[in-house]
Parts: sequence; C-alpha cells; structure tokens
Amino acid sequence: MSTLLTKKQCPNCSKKGRDNHGDNLAVYADGHSYCYSCGYYLPAYAFSPRSIEKQPTFLNLPTDVMIDYPTKVIEYIAQYEITKEDLIKFNFLWSEKLDRLIFPIWENDQLIFYTGRSFDTQKSKWIIRGKVNPYVINRNAKRFYFVEDIFSGIKISNTDKDLGAVVLFNSHSPKDFIINNKKLFNNKKLFLYLDRDKFTDSIQFCKVIRSVNVWVDIKPMASKRDPKDESYETLRDILCEV
Repeated sequence: MSTLLTKKQCPNCSKKGRDNHGDNLAVYADGHSYCYSCGYYLPAYAFSPRSIEKQPTFLNLPTDVMIDYPTKVIEYIAQYEITKEDLIKFNFLWSEKLDRLIFPIWENDQLIFYTGRSFDTQKSKWIIRGKVNPYVINRNAKRFYFVEDIFSGIKISNTDKDLGAVVLFNSHSPKDFIINNKKLFNNKKLFLYLDRDKFTDSIQFCKVIRSVNVWVDIKPMASKRDPKDESYETLRDILCEV
C-alpha cells in the first residue's frame, strides 16, 4: 500500500450532502485517491476530482471498487510471479460485490475501457467494457512486444527496463495502432507475441504491416506458453533469442 499523505473532502460524498468534516478522501503518495465511505476512486494519473463527473454515462466502474485485494487474488497472481505491488502500480481495483479484479484504462481523465477477471465460477472468467484500447507499458522502451493480456504485458516489462509491452486485449492485428503511433514506434524493434495457436495469424499480420509501412520492423514470435505463464528466467531467455 502506498503511503497516506493527507485526507480531504470527497467530491462524490459532498454532492450527496455527506463528508461535512472534509476528510473522507484519502490521498496517497503515488497519486491515487480513495474514499473509504463511498468507494470514489482516482488512479495515480488522474488527479482532477472532475474525472468521475466527466466519465461517459454509459461506462462506470462498480461503486464498491477498492485496492484492498483479498487473499485469493494475491494467490492467483502469484502463479505468474506478479505481486501486490504490481497491482497497485498498474491501478488494479477489486470489486467485492462482483467478485472481480478490474483493470481500468483512462484517457484525458475519462474512463474509456476496463477489463475484469471474475473469481465467481458461475460468471464468465473475463469481461470487457467500453472501447477496447491498446495499453502501452514503458513508452521509453527500445523494444516493444505486442501481447494479448495485461499480465503478460506486466511480466515482459518487469523483465528488463529496456523492454516495453503493448497489451491488445485480443488477438487482432495492431496495424492501425502502429500507424497512428508512428512517433512512438519509429526506429524501435517490434514483436507480435500472440498465443502459440495464433502464430500463423501473427506471421500474416506482420507481413501486411511491413508491406503498408516500410519503416516498421516487426516480427512474429511465439513460445510454448503465454508470456505470463513463463518464469522470469525462461522469459528472459526467450526474449534474448529474438
């Protein structure tokens, strides 16, 4: 847990005539804020209390989201060598009501998309809400790996400070995203690291991307398991080979 810096009035509580003492909203050293009364939350990179107000009305986080992850979540991510500190760093949230671990993506202080992993066996394991938007980890990287899921992206970025990941949240071609972010990817080595059963698709995707954009250096790659399933030691060896 990040260090508590101060407490101030929660804008969500105050709109409802509560928090008269002005101390419901806890503000932490990493920049995120959380109200333990109503569940109002701001990630570390969304500092304006207007962010919730500016969210599209059709997309809202569950009202009970928090960063107090239960033991079953910590045990689940441990199988991928991912830690609680990783969850906090990437602003993961927990909804007790939905029994779901949530990863939100914000743009200009607006919630545009989130994906969630359910721990309720009666529900779909993964859900997606909003406009799917690739998520870039480590924009200063020298090499980028396009992967399908957020845990694989975190795992790759944790492997070396010069490595970055682009989480696609699907197995589709990243052609348009690369074209629209030429400045970010220009003169960088790119790798399309989809699931092994999508390797044929990866080869074709890369051919099309290179034919349309001669400045792009992108190659398909695969391993026996998803990046998140490999140990850090094995993953380093895999990434060094390409």
